[in-house]
Amino acid sequence: MNLEIKTAKQKDLPWINGTYKTIDFLPSTLQDEIVAIAYADGVKVGLGRIALCGKDSCELGGIYVHPDFRGKKIAKIIVEFLLKHAQNDVIYCIPFEHLSSFYESFGFTKAKNDLLVPMKIKKKLEFCKKTYSEPTLLLVMHKQNTFKIIL
Repeated sequence: MNLEIKTAKQKDLPWINGTYKTIDFLPSTLQDEIVAIAYADGVKVGLGRIALCGKDSCELGGIYVHPDFRGKKIAKIIVEFLLKHAQNDVIYCIPFEHLSSFYESFGFTKAKNDLLVPMKIKKKLEFCKKTYSEPTLLLVMHKQNTFKIIL
């Protein structure tokens, strides 16, 4: 299987939102967000997005892989692609509870729903808790600026 991840274009929106509609995820607009699409041998099989939610923060979400292609690490590759393209210092994620260890493997940790969390994220968390029967969590990752000092 040849797997390729591409950044979505406007022409991909009907497929993106059609897919999200089938799983009750909020639609995308491609404004203030990057949507990644996974192609297996040229066929769209998965997607995910990073959406701006504040001056220094964004949200990783909408990760979905078609059932016929699960277990092939496609979700992992989508998340890695999106994290690489995230330009923000703080990245939030609101996954279903059973997926917490998957996201923690990338460096996400449980966040407190406090004053530092952007209102957009707080509202999305409340939406998820009301919309989905499965419990959701608020996770956060703080990207660290690393550099080398050569003596």
